Amino acid sequence: MKLNKDQRDGLAKISDNIATVLVLASILGWWAEGRIGFPAALGLTVVSTIFIVCGVLFRKGNR
Repeated sequence: MKLNKDQRDGLAKISDNIATVLVLASILGWWAEGRIGFPAALGLTVVSTIFIVCGVLFRKGNR
């Protein structure tokens, strides 16, 4: 399936938004609230990094 430029840009924006939410959840959940442990915060950070890489790859495909 081939995506056009607008579809790739939309997926990149969604990926960025999900990564932002995951980073905020890990910071607020572990440091501010203390409700999640360090392994869970680390897991959220790793997953957010994956979403950031996906967003970069979607944007790279627009060129």
